[in-house]
Amino acid sequence: MKKILIVSDFDGTINRKDLGEEFGKIIENYADLREKFVRNSLSVPDVYRKLLDVEGLSFNVIRDFYVKQSAIDEQFVPFLEFVNRQDIVHVIISDGFDLLIEETLRHHGVEDGVCIFANTMRDNGSKVSMDFPFQDNECSFSGVCKKKIVRALKPYFDRILYIGNGYSDIDAVPEADIVFARSMLKSYCNDHKIPSFSYDNYGDIVNTIRRQYKGVIFDLDGTLIDSFSAIYESFNFTMDKLGLRQYTYEDVMKTIGVPLEEVMRTIDGVADPVHAVEVFRSHYQEIYLKKTKLLQDVELVIKQLHHRGYLLGVSTNKLGKYSRSLLEHLGIGKYFRHIIGVGDGLRSKPYPDTLEKVVAEFGLPADDVVYIGDSLIDAQAAAQAGMRFIGVATGPAPYA
Repeated sequence: MKKILIVSDFDGTINRKDLGEEFGKIIENYADLREKFVRNSLSVPDVYRKLLDVEGLSFNVIRDFYVKQSAIDEQFVPFLEFVNRQDIVHVIISDGFDLLIEETLRHHGVEDGVCIFANTMRDNGSKVSMDFPFQDNECSFSGVCKKKIVRALKPYFDRILYIGNGYSDIDAVPEADIVFARSMLKSYCNDHKIPSFSYDNYGDIVNTIRRQYKGVIFDLDGTLIDSFSAIYESFNFTMDKLGLRQYTYEDVMKTIGVPLEEVMRTIDGVADPVHAVEVFRSHYQEIYLKKTKLLQDVELVIKQLHHRGYLLGVSTNKLGKYSRSLLEHLGIGKYFRHIIGVGDGLRSKPYPDTLEKVVAEFGLPADDVVYIGDSLIDAQAAAQAGMRFIGVATGPAPYA
């Protein structure tokens, strides 16, 4: 039976300090190493191999440095207890060294049972030996190619959660289903439109996993359905009827989620936005059913959520009557308690009105409902409604 896998980075994540960076300060005393490392002509493994030749650098010196400098997340041990109770598999994938990670965890009360993928270090008495069994050309400057390890583990699990903070985690996060990120990694995820949860400590991660929602509200375009070709065709049909220039597919897709009349107001040459919307909708009504499809795995997800007892709803800036007929036509309308859109008497997103209406119809507090969408407008609406938001990267304009 497949399970959930949680992957943790170590330095800067489980260990609040990045001991790799701290230990790397040794090279400050060696100008040649420092210059080559800064110029990226030496990888992390290269630097460590050079350090093996430093006189007096015994295993005891290295181990004592790591243990004394370490600061394990105070919520990590409770986190381990939680995942063990839930039968969740947890592994550490680190660009550090296995023996040092083991010594550090042992010092902080974690004795056994943690699977570690890392560089290897062994005490051979008079000399320390290091090896890099997970080094790969795909990750040229790292000792451990994290993305290849995660990729190799994926077939054995239904879902992979990744927890990290730094540069060595960047390549791995696209392989994960859910990402928890802070510091440099969070900035990277935001800049590259990779959905991620912020966290401060492992207690935050446990709370997020444990949280039990009772209702789920979805955006429609780009979240549940692919209606882009119908929108694109209707948009340029409207431009043609108004005697205006045609727009590229990419430019039209940037308008998804924004109220249609608002979009028309921004277009040079549109004298009457209300009339432009009427032209668009007249054509769209003729083609939208045959040119719209569910996004991959949406039907499976909706059915599973419904059968598990979640209340389901839709809040969209698409016309409400189109939204309801589309979901009925696609075979999943029956699973939604409420489907609310433009024309149903409420302000459009980013105002929270449609979300608040669905939540009220559910009869649940906002804290018990999560909103899932693909755009910044969706995130803003959820924030104003006081709801938790999950961003997905399935639309043409992923949330930021």
